[in-house]
Amino acid sequence: MVAIATGAEEGIPIVDHDHKAFISKALDYLASRGRRRIAILLPGKVPDYEDSFAAGLAARGMVSHPWWTLFFSPVEMQGASSTVHLLMRPGQDERPDGVIIADDNLVEEALAGLMAAGVRIPEDADVVAHANFPCVAKTPVPLKRLGYDCREMLRTCTQIIDAICSGEPVPPRTLIAPVFGECY
Repeated sequence: MVAIATGAEEGIPIVDHDHKAFISKALDYLASRGRRRIAILLPGKVPDYEDSFAAGLAARGMVSHPWWTLFFSPVEMQGASSTVHLLMRPGQDERPDGVIIADDNLVEEALAGLMAAGVRIPEDADVVAHANFPCVAKTPVPLKRLGYDCREMLRTCTQIIDAICSGEPVPPRTLIAPVFGECY
């Protein structure tokens, strides 16, 4: 048995997304585009995301504010549209020029909020959005997809199960690295 999970399962090896690498790659991409003021939309409290985000911003000379770190319930994401609209509305003294959407379930609502605020992507802001590949969701605006290959995750789980069945030792936690990709 193997679990696809974030937290430890007693006696069960887990396969998880490498959240720290996700944040690092997203910030590297935004920095390469000249973005410095970064907002992030998160699916609840995920310590790896929060810690990596703060450290990554500092390492790259980027800034954020507590009110640019937005948390959404994984089951109630309808508020993302109006919240992102408020975050990005015109006439503010300062607004983000880069947005990380760290959950693919938030993408549609977050993009609706960006469009309602009149944000032109990529002229006004660049967006890095989480995806599980191969993904099939098209978006009305260009964005950079960063996420995890589901096939790789399943291959890794199968390899761990095979190793367990063969009596080989397995690591308690295996991380899957994020990759940039396209949706088709």
